[in-house]
Amino acid sequence: MASQRYNVSRSPSSASSPYQSYRSLSDTDSPIFCSPRSSPDAEVMENYGTFATATDNEEEQLVTQENHFARADSTTSLVPASLAIGLPAATSSNSPASVSFWGHLRSSGRKVKPWVLFFLAVAFIVLLSISEVEPGKRRLLCVSVDTPQYLALKNETYSYVTVEVQGPFASEDKENFALSTQNLSISLVSMATKASGVLAQKNISIMCTSTQGEKNDPVVSRTVRLHCEEDDNITHVVLTATTSYPIAISVMYFEERNVEVVFASVILVGVYILIIFEFVHRATAAMLGALASLATLSIMDKRPSLDTIISWIEWKTLVLLFGMMILVAIFAKSGFFDYVALKAYKLSRGHVWGLITLLCASTAFISAVLDNVTVILLLTPVTVTLCQVLNLNPTYILIAEVIFSNIGGTATAIGDPPNVILVSNKDLISHGIHFVDFLKHLAGGILVCVLVAYVVLRLLYRKVKIVSDDPPIIEEIKREAEIWKRTADRLPQISAEEKTVKLLLMQRVMLLQNNVRNMKRNSSRQGAFQRSLSALEKKYVIRDKALLFKSLLVIILVVGAFFAEPAFKKSFHLDVGWIAVLGAILLILLADVAHFEEIMEKVEWTTLVFFSGLFILMESLNELGLMDFLGDITSSSIERLAPSDDPKTKRGIAIIIILWVSALVSAFIDNIPFTTAMIPVILKLNANGIKLEPLVWALAMGSCLGGNGTLIGASANVVCSGLSEQYGYPISFSTFFKIGFLIMLATTTTAMVYLLIIEVLISNE
Repeated sequence: MASQRYNVSRSPSSASSPYQSYRSLSDTDSPIFCSPRSSPDAEVMENYGTFATATDNEEEQLVTQENHFARADSTTSLVPASLAIGLPAATSSNSPASVSFWGHLRSSGRKVKPWVLFFLAVAFIVLLSISEVEPGKRRLLCVSVDTPQYLALKNETYSYVTVEVQGPFASEDKENFALSTQNLSISLVSMATKASGVLAQKNISIMCTSTQGEKNDPVVSRTVRLHCEEDDNITHVVLTATTSYPIAISVMYFEERNVEVVFASVILVGVYILIIFEFVHRATAAMLGALASLATLSIMDKRPSLDTIISWIEWKTLVLLFGMMILVAIFAKSGFFDYVALKAYKLSRGHVWGLITLLCASTAFISAVLDNVTVILLLTPVTVTLCQVLNLNPTYILIAEVIFSNIGGTATAIGDPPNVILVSNKDLISHGIHFVDFLKHLAGGILVCVLVAYVVLRLLYRKVKIVSDDPPIIEEIKREAEIWKRTADRLPQISAEEKTVKLLLMQRVMLLQNNVRNMKRNSSRQGAFQRSLSALEKKYVIRDKALLFKSLLVIILVVGAFFAEPAFKKSFHLDVGWIAVLGAILLILLADVAHFEEIMEKVEWTTLVFFSGLFILMESLNELGLMDFLGDITSSSIERLAPSDDPKTKRGIAIIIILWVSALVSAFIDNIPFTTAMIPVILKLNANGIKLEPLVWALAMGSCLGGNGTLIGASANVVCSGLSEQYGYPISFSTFFKIGFLIMLATTTTAMVYLLIIEVLISNE
């Protein structure tokens, strides 16, 4: 057979090759992953010379001895000879005789793993189904200031009592803004000392103003969890309303032991093992962990209803991500990201660290005035495109960006979710802690943390290969080959046709790899660099100026609404989730999107599914008492270690413990429920004589800076990882951990020193 000449966008076979129809509507080579810019044109690659020819022997070889494609003796029956592209035959190193014991063990483990996880999931489902949705007996009571109600507990040792009440109450998210002075008090008492033996108590705001008006108020379900010691001899739960008129409520309560915390800890560790060692995708690990925690709640006769589980999902966060992903996807089609990246490419003049410094500083500053998740959604496409043009490794640049985004977001009350929770808390507001106080007390320390983080980053990146050895065009083809390979791995292997398609995709991978080898031989690095710049200048221009104008108009309106939302909360009843999704709808209409399914492909659904599973997992762990347990441990440690005769020393010890516990816990557990659980702890410490403000700043800095510890420690980390994977640059847990955890330790230490100096040494109080 005569030798043929071919390029990367065409099969070496006839003109009717199936490779001619693989391009999507967005001119993106991969049918699964979407790059911010299209793959290299044949015109650009022609500058590198022609590629190697396919010999007769090469074209006759097909991939055999690959069990997940087909049997070796049946491969030719699945693929026509005209579609073969010369895949290399299996080498002797892959023969059974040359495979080591550990190789066989790993291979067996990969085969056994799906079945182990399958039977685990089946076991969790069975455990989930053994309990009713709302176990126990719900009681209808009438309470007022003159008619308290006593509910007897079982005569056994326990550590916590959970009480669920339904009635005319303020919802949990509106509790901090409720103006009512009427409360339902839920207390634990000993029967012998009903009047004065209150050992634990929590209040819920009552929204109705009269017995007649109660029927006009919605029924709201609230859950409180009260802690008691085993030797307190608690016998009753007491419910008392501070109203002069009676109100009707529905009550159900549970007695808990510390064994639930053990189960919660085991589940959390198991999820992290799956993620750290990448046994499954992190979204799968989150869903499996959520299922395990729900099964545990069912065993404890606390199985929640489906409506309750759905309410645990932070829909505002998911809608924000969904809306911003659509905005960015449409905006990218104008060519803006490519154009900006090319301009930065020309201005950088090879100064890589100058560019990295500018990106990190800009990210930190913008995250201080805008939610850091939104910042990452906007900057990730620009960064990926910029790194492709500059021939940099986007993985490490994105890790640096998201780390500085978390640090910068700590400086203000709106930059990170824990700060939003703290600044909106009713009890903290009543103690005089407001929006401006966060900026005044945290900005200086965060500025120092940014400088320290930058120094540590430079030290960690000394041995990291940021600049690629190959020219950008070769790196692009290598990345494309990896995307095609990942696409092939995701395809099922059931029918002969599916195996054929999978084999064709792997042939495509081999073709691209062969092209890369020949391009390296036929071009010099300097010449390739100049040719790339010349070709990119012709290619990367603003493709649609009208779309650019429309996109900028809508994005400016959306970002402006983000800024205005906190200031006009009372008259502007749209949160950031609503703003994002409404902006997406406006841009879809304004841009006259014809291929809507193409936009939906750009949405990072894996990230949204992961967040959903993570929200359910963390709320289930909260129901099992893990957050309250951590809060109680922190409180008891401070009370045990801090001397009562020296207020400054006691304050310093409290700052250190709260800061480090918050940082370490937030690195592995969602910091939103943990921050909520820690607010009563710092209020209790304040009641014991420790100044409140330093404790709030320690909790804020620890919760926000701790998010840099792991890949799933903060929402911005997860969003950045999902987008990076979509563009073909996956960030592994271990890669992020090696950089993020060390920077987290450095910045938390810096924050500790800063708070001790400002709030203890030079403070006059």
